[in-house]
Amino acid sequence: MNIAAFCFDSTPKPLNTFNVTDSSLPPNSQTVPIHHLVGLFNDKATSYKFLLFGAILESIKKGNGAFYFDEIAITAIASAWSAVHSYKLNLGTSDQMTKWITQLDQTFSQLDRKDIAGQLEALFRRDGQKTGTLPTIVSEFSRYVPYRLLTPFFSTELRGLPDGEKNQRILELSQQKNSKALYRIETAGDRLKLTLNDGWFTYLTANLSIIEGWLRFNYLEYLQRLNPTVIALSAKLEFPIERDMTEVTQLFRKYFKESPSGFKCPYSGTTIERNNISHDHFLPWSFLGSDPLYNFIPTTASINSSKSDNIPAVEYLPTVANFYFEFFQFLKKIQAKEQNTYHQHLRVSGRETLLEWTNSYQAFYLPLFESAKNHGFSCDWRFRG
Repeated sequence: MNIAAFCFDSTPKPLNTFNVTDSSLPPNSQTVPIHHLVGLFNDKATSYKFLLFGAILESIKKGNGAFYFDEIAITAIASAWSAVHSYKLNLGTSDQMTKWITQLDQTFSQLDRKDIAGQLEALFRRDGQKTGTLPTIVSEFSRYVPYRLLTPFFSTELRGLPDGEKNQRILELSQQKNSKALYRIETAGDRLKLTLNDGWFTYLTANLSIIEGWLRFNYLEYLQRLNPTVIALSAKLEFPIERDMTEVTQLFRKYFKESPSGFKCPYSGTTIERNNISHDHFLPWSFLGSDPLYNFIPTTASINSSKSDNIPAVEYLPTVANFYFEFFQFLKKIQAKEQNTYHQHLRVSGRETLLEWTNSYQAFYLPLFESAKNHGFSCDWRFRG
């Protein structure tokens, strides 16, 4: 299973680029009740409906109109993994997804974020869909979510019905021949099977990119309410991706080629060989959500790996500032366009003394350190040689 978080294209799109008059509404239709689909996101209380609907769209992308719930549940859980594990996003106090992802992370500490979905599928098959951490989570996920996602389609029929009777009633209503629900729920042994209504399958397939934008719009709105201080939130709707380091690598190589003396790693204090340079994000991308040049630190591959996505100790800031004080002079010398990010973000001109430059660096970074700590990132990492 190869998915991008919430089934969106891997390149984030501005919300105003989707081909809809109102991003909060899907396209009209003469064959399916759009007002019921809109009702999916009227009550934004948990992440489940966004995750499950996104997994359904992913299945439709593959041409599937019928699927077992446990299969799309794993897709949904994989989508949530990066939001919780990598980005430390708050999914809501009544949302169990954070608890489930934490359980998975603790149970399977070697999960590779590059293929979470594939690994979860393998784990689910290994555990026989019966016992173990992941099957238990999928079972809990299936208890209400596949039924309650259809609630807007049967609001009249469910009115006044005790909560304990709603699942069975929704199952029965979804199986009626004239049902206009998004999908039909059936039991297949001890598994649930969801089959999309033909009209909905046709509609969603024809409008897939727009529906993805509508889902993204609503999910981002939900996350913004819960994470008002998170940086670059829209970029964090995607799985962490491998980024192109060509430009920063070339600049550092040019700098070290002209540098008369070797560079000492700010973390270890050891001299870095020019053929053994690794580029570390001083503050991890999973927190900052962008790749400004001034956030890259030349170090060794082993130190970079050990630091991982941890936030370094504040004590490293003066050393890092000192390196970039010298590196910025090099950028000015070669008239590199990258120096503009320093002007725009760090509010420096290049005419500062080292002390003034260091003060500007600290004024920029210190609030970010505090924000990262408040959002649950592992802080105060130090090199242990």
